[in-house]
Amino acid sequence: GGCLLYVHDQLVITQSNHYEDRNNNMIMCYIKSCNTLFAVLYRPPGKDTPGFKMLLDKLQGHIDTLSEGSISPDIYITGDLNYPSIDWMNGTGSKESTEGQDLLAFLCRN
Repeated sequence: GGCLLYVHDQLVITQSNHYEDRNNNMIMCYIKSCNTLFAVLYRPPGKDTPGFKMLLDKLQGHIDTLSEGSISPDIYITGDLNYPSIDWMNGTGSKESTEGQDLLAFLCRN
């Protein structure tokens, strides 16, 4: 696993951060000139991992901070999430996956 995020050298990264635990990874950056937050996430296949909710909470904190008193940023989330039970077209997932439900709730909120 792991994450990689390339940014064109003419775009100035205003903020960047990352999260990593034994299973999950995230790298994110905010570009003020276009008011855009980019995040790349990795979650391994298989059962729920305890750190994924913490990863989402950390990302949500950055989004909330950037949204205070200004126009909310455009948000692009990419990566390898390994959720075959999520129907991405309908935004639904298996009730058996707590993480899958957390991810769908996060995406609906943002």
